[in-house]
Amino acid sequence: MIKRLACTSVCLLLCTHVQAYLDNQMLFPFHTRITWRTSDKLSQVSSSLFFMTAHAGRDCYGNPIDIAEMGGCFDLAKLNKAMNLVGITNPLFLSEWSTSELPYRSFGKLRSTGVDFMCEYALSKKLSIGGALSLMHADGRYDYCPLSQAKDNLKVCNNGQIYPGQEFALERARLNANALLGINPGQWSDTGFSDLEVFVRYGHIKEYWLKNKQLDINGLVGVIFPTAPIRAINAPAAVALGGDGHLGFYAQFEVAAELTDDVFLGGWLYACKRLAKTQMHRMPMDCEPLNYGVLVASARVNPGATVGFSPYVIFDDLQDGFGAYGSFTFLYHFCDGWTYTGPYTPRLNRIGQESQWINEYFTLGIDYDSTKSPSMREYGPTAFFEFTLPANIFVARRVAKNYRISLGVAFHF
Repeated sequence: MIKRLACTSVCLLLCTHVQAYLDNQMLFPFHTRITWRTSDKLSQVSSSLFFMTAHAGRDCYGNPIDIAEMGGCFDLAKLNKAMNLVGITNPLFLSEWSTSELPYRSFGKLRSTGVDFMCEYALSKKLSIGGALSLMHADGRYDYCPLSQAKDNLKVCNNGQIYPGQEFALERARLNANALLGINPGQWSDTGFSDLEVFVRYGHIKEYWLKNKQLDINGLVGVIFPTAPIRAINAPAAVALGGDGHLGFYAQFEVAAELTDDVFLGGWLYACKRLAKTQMHRMPMDCEPLNYGVLVASARVNPGATVGFSPYVIFDDLQDGFGAYGSFTFLYHFCDGWTYTGPYTPRLNRIGQESQWINEYFTLGIDYDSTKSPSMREYGPTAFFEFTLPANIFVARRVAKNYRISLGVAFHF
């Protein structure tokens, strides 16, 4: 009995594509792996080490931009105007600068390293339960330097004559604006868990049906518990490691067919919705970057739904246990709804529009299944290596251009 329970658990992990929450526009989904189910092994446990990095993102038209400009371009004159709207005065911002444009170049990076944990246990041939969680460390850095347009407007350089005092005064005014807004620029880092997902899967595997060696049709519903740290609103480079504190629910429908020996073709449809929550946020009053929103107050956010699809192909046991697989993933996140009842009038419509995004990426992987090596055995680990890279087929927009590699081990029983 114990052997049967252990076997069923491992099989489920190898035999299906366990889905993670996909509604984070700055980080790739965690604890995901392309895999498949078989009728004799419906359970699995797996763990992997992953690395993610991004230096660029995409704007609302899909054009590449620096990751630090995803919330808007930094302009000290526009920031000062927004600060005045909430009664914050920067004494170091000179009055003659107010009619000038003082744009800055923003550049930065975002990195994340962590470990994924996932398990799925088959209660019967059709029903299984599972869960997944990641532990990670993320860090980011945003830097700002005035563009030549700002220097020309301040006459830092005039007719070949350089006046560094004006540029020094501009930098003092920018740093003082950070202090007045309570913003801690520079390096940001955080360590914590991802959101915890718990799911139930119901499906059926039929062999030699509709001219397929095997056909797996299953559906999955899950709950996403907000165990990840929320985004630090006083650090411009900060990102949420999960859904920013929102409880969520998701559903997935998947079909996978074994067309011939060890060749699988499949795909899934996905939908996710986070529940509304009231907490402290930064909100823009004018054209300042979203991560520099001058109004800090309590607001209710109702996240938009996220939908997506992903076709994938698997070539199992190409040679002595080695296999390969690949997939394309498309995700669409609808606009979030914002509600604020305070005395000011922030530009909530701008936040709502900026919260709509499209993400696309390819995942390529190779694996080695020890049960299919020349020394055949019933149970054994499967090692895998994955590379995920951004794509722009259907106009990806307002997302970070992340690259990720994963190295892990799975055990199916």
